[in-house]
Amino acid sequence: MTRGLAEITRLGVNYFNAKPMTFSGLSGIGDLIVTCTSVNSRNWRAGKQIGEGKTLDYVLKNMGQVVEGATTVKAVHELSEEKHIDMPISEAIYRVLYENADVATEIKEMMGGMGINSIEALRGNRLMLRGIGLTQKELDILGILHAGE
Repeated sequence: MTRGLAEITRLGVNYFNAKPMTFSGLSGIGDLIVTCTSVNSRNWRAGKQIGEGKTLDYVLKNMGQVVEGATTVKAVHELSEEKHIDMPISEAIYRVLYENADVATEIKEMMGGMGINSIEALRGNRLMLRGIGLTQKELDILGILHAGE
């Protein structure tokens, strides 16, 4: 979930000039938590079925409701390519849904993609984080930069 939050924040900040803290509220992290954990989430149910080997066409035809993530990932793919924004989770989902990539292979690639602790990686990118507009107070809240570092 933390990597997903980082991705949607990166897209919002770099493509739409959004404020990073916008994604810390209910419409950002709140929606992400529900989508990732609730069996009532259409996106969660669709992802579970696709992970079990069902095709996107099958899932969409049998869901009985709109699975907005299936179309949203197309838009995210286009936006991130246009501005060269790193979106590894979204790109993996896009490849699984629209390029017939293997789910297990994509998961293995993502999980091996960061060999060090995520927070340590962020601490190593202090200038980048300041460059996207995070204030020192926001960085302190996130625990990424500590006073005096």
